[in-house]
Amino acid sequence: MAKKVTQSSKTDIHKACWEDDIEIVRYFLDVDDARPKELGEVKLVNMPDMTGNEDGQNPDLFEGDMNTPLHYAAYQGHLKLCKLLVERGANLNLINGDGCTPLFLASQQNRVDVVRYLLNRPDCQLNICDKEYGLSAFDVAASDAITMVFEAERNLGPPGPIEKPTIKPCSSDQKSQSDVIVTFQPYCESESYEKLAIKKGQGMDLPVRGYVVELAEKVKPYQWDYRETLVADSTTDKLFDEFDANRDGGVSRDELEGFLLHIDKRFFDQMEIGENDGDFGNTREGMLDQLFAELDADGSGVIDKREFIDYLRATKHCRISSAKKLKQKMEELEHKLKKPKGSKLSVRISGLDENTKYVARVAVVNGIGIGDFSEISRSAVTWSRPQRIENVRCIARGATKVTLTYDPLFQTNSNASNKDEQGKEAEQRRAAEVVREILVVGQLDGRGKDTLFASSMKPYSNDCTIVVKKLSEGCNYTFKMIARNKCGTSAKSNAVRVQTRMVGDVDSSDVPTLNMNNL
Repeated sequence: MAKKVTQSSKTDIHKACWEDDIEIVRYFLDVDDARPKELGEVKLVNMPDMTGNEDGQNPDLFEGDMNTPLHYAAYQGHLKLCKLLVERGANLNLINGDGCTPLFLASQQNRVDVVRYLLNRPDCQLNICDKEYGLSAFDVAASDAITMVFEAERNLGPPGPIEKPTIKPCSSDQKSQSDVIVTFQPYCESESYEKLAIKKGQGMDLPVRGYVVELAEKVKPYQWDYRETLVADSTTDKLFDEFDANRDGGVSRDELEGFLLHIDKRFFDQMEIGENDGDFGNTREGMLDQLFAELDADGSGVIDKREFIDYLRATKHCRISSAKKLKQKMEELEHKLKKPKGSKLSVRISGLDENTKYVARVAVVNGIGIGDFSEISRSAVTWSRPQRIENVRCIARGATKVTLTYDPLFQTNSNASNKDEQGKEAEQRRAAEVVREILVVGQLDGRGKDTLFASSMKPYSNDCTIVVKKLSEGCNYTFKMIARNKCGTSAKSNAVRVQTRMVGDVDSSDVPTLNMNNL
């Protein structure tokens, strides 16, 4: 046996773990423990399997997939071997190339005894997710028996409540409705999570899968008619979405080029060309073609998430210079996408009624289910869009301009003496509802869609007039007015049809116009 060991390389411990050759594994560990270690050197018990990529020069080869000895033993369900490795210092929370822990593989392969043993170790974390789908070891449980072991050994359940959210009104792109934004703290910063972390330890709870936000009109009993979900995307998901502009699950050559120029307009400028870049590596199209081929490992013409993850976890020794530069840019972007501690989460809810009080509540979701809802937020009143402008008419027309007028707008006076919270909210709402601009839209000869002809930033002026200029002589126009405030735009006013004069005719205020109230 000694001869067999001494003739083997140190990666043979991975094969021995796969085949449950416990005596070979024990001998390997004894030899490694007796050998002097350099500063920072990884012990053999935690050595990743780099078979096919030992020198780190070939990022496309991951036969070993960076599995540690414990990964192989857990995958195969070798309980005694798992115990030996853990006793000799195996790190239970190391991940392989796919981001999977030994517990993940044991759960996925239905190794009940190994899962139970690992869960009994106080340092075995549950909140580590794989890189491709963001799933935890609990999420990939191969059977109900595995799920029951998780729940029994760790006393798992739905997450606790988070603090009361806040709600505020905002404008909407829709024509007749308003939106609100609900803001709340992440679960990992909530009081219930901190209590759990003190009791069990950081990472002992299941990872958050997302949040459920519900909204109701402030009329008791509350009817929670509006619901939105916020998925807790991993950083990898967010990075991939930055590439995948049309969200179809794949990155095309054009999407790759657009992303590169978005993060750095001079991405292809002043790039150092390496020896592996080829004869056409110094042209922009050539570098883009080679970079796309580098990421599109299967040559399908589309970079899928699996290929994207392989690229992200590949060694920094990329084969071509454009790939090296992209990796550097991706590391910078990944750092930006990570929210600092104390950052709030927010969800925008649309399709609400105007000038209506709403309240919100939030619950956290994990692999077990939806947790308790938070306390109900304070109410917020959705903004109202401006009222429709009435009685639009033409009072003067020339060859290239006309003058339109409208009935005066009513402006609500603020109550400056009311300083309580409700008074402040009402004041803010009134300020938002003030008309900021009037738009004049219309058509030439009644053809096509309405286009913008003029606008006024003084909607409350005493004369209530807007001059429309740069028109064509002797033409028929149809004009309408739209009021706009912070919340959005009003319905269109009545239509007024005006015919401009010919050049040389005298301007006239005697203008026959047609008010088309139903247009």
